[in-house]
Amino acid sequence: MNGIRSKIVLFIGMMVCLWACKGSDGDKQVDALPPMYPDYPNVTLPVNIAPLNFLLRTSTERVEVRLRGKSGESTFIGSNGKIQFPEKEWHALLQRECGGKIEVSVRAQQGDEWLRYKAFTWQIVPEQLDTYIVYRQISPEGENRHVELCEREVGNFHERKIMQEETDGVMPHLSVNTLYNMTDARSNNVVALWMPERAMTTSSDCLWEYFGTQSRLCAINRENGQSRILADTLSGQTVRAFPALSADGRSLYYSEAPAAVRDSLDAWCFSIYHRKFNSQNLTWADAVDTVYYSDTVKVSAVELSLSPDGQYLLFATTTYGLPSSGHRDSDLRLLHLDSGRLDSLEIVNTEAAEGQPSWTSDSHWFVFMSKKGDGLYGKPYFCYVDSAGVAHKPFMLPQRDPARYDYMLESLENPMMVSRPMKSDAFRKTNKIINENTEP
Repeated sequence: MNGIRSKIVLFIGMMVCLWACKGSDGDKQVDALPPMYPDYPNVTLPVNIAPLNFLLRTSTERVEVRLRGKSGESTFIGSNGKIQFPEKEWHALLQRECGGKIEVSVRAQQGDEWLRYKAFTWQIVPEQLDTYIVYRQISPEGENRHVELCEREVGNFHERKIMQEETDGVMPHLSVNTLYNMTDARSNNVVALWMPERAMTTSSDCLWEYFGTQSRLCAINRENGQSRILADTLSGQTVRAFPALSADGRSLYYSEAPAAVRDSLDAWCFSIYHRKFNSQNLTWADAVDTVYYSDTVKVSAVELSLSPDGQYLLFATTTYGLPSSGHRDSDLRLLHLDSGRLDSLEIVNTEAAEGQPSWTSDSHWFVFMSKKGDGLYGKPYFCYVDSAGVAHKPFMLPQRDPARYDYMLESLENPMMVSRPMKSDAFRKTNKIINENTEP
């Protein structure tokens, strides 16, 4: 009799444990976030972003997602492990929940069993992204290498090609803010930066850097095509790069390294300097301020991006040299210019390369390139900076098909935000002006 009672007690205990692993509706509770791709749990979103379509990295037949906010609850169903939100319903939901949080609950069917994952939240903020994101779509290295300049609306999935690598050897590159690079047939690298509209003279000028037999910072008059080399940039003792101009046109930040160690890349590190700039006569002050000194921190600071409100300076750090995309250890840093506080952006950086930052026009968002995931292909990420200067967890540019990043073999690099559609003619005209004013 005692043996039977013991078996009954054991059976009841097993049933209690089994019931504890299931919800009241029979779902099996999973004490973990859903295996979601892209990594969208607990991110901050602008109210104008496209639907955050995602997939589950498990063998899943059906997916159910419940979004609950102050305006109520909505349920969406997907198949084959994918969720693709209807655009109209998605944008209406974000508008209703703007300024608050949405709780996201995910259920997945595997065979006859439903799994219920731990819920997470999306914070919806009123600060919007600029309407368009522009980036380079770069195919793998090799004989079939191909570069296209593409533009995407952030609120939907409409993408168009602005231009592609041209037969004359000019390859369009985009970089920080309205900064874009040109590589001409002579293999001389040029980076041009249009001055902000508020600081433009009637001649509509721009700045650029030039790498060839000599390195220098230049200013160009786009109206008459004449160029001017900024003072003290042809000493031959230093290499200057990545100019970042303030919105009022009065401050110029740039990276600088000794030219003497250029042949020893592992010792070639760039520091950041600042000078006052006169946008009327295209000259800079003699006085130089040191912003970030490489000899102290033992890293190279490159790819500068100054927020339009003048509060923050974003840049990439690598162990040595110039571009961040080729350095797995590349990370982003955020310098608060009013206090001098440097944010290591731990919530942004990963073991893969992060770099190529660019601000939105309201200085609350920045977009950057990350090779998070496979470590091979760059993808655009957006990061929110709140009024206290705190960076939030970034999220990847959403796609109509969330599996697109799995099967595409191109990198999406040098992202930047713009408020109006870009015109390919503007790039071709700029190519012509700069190439005519660039000496071999």
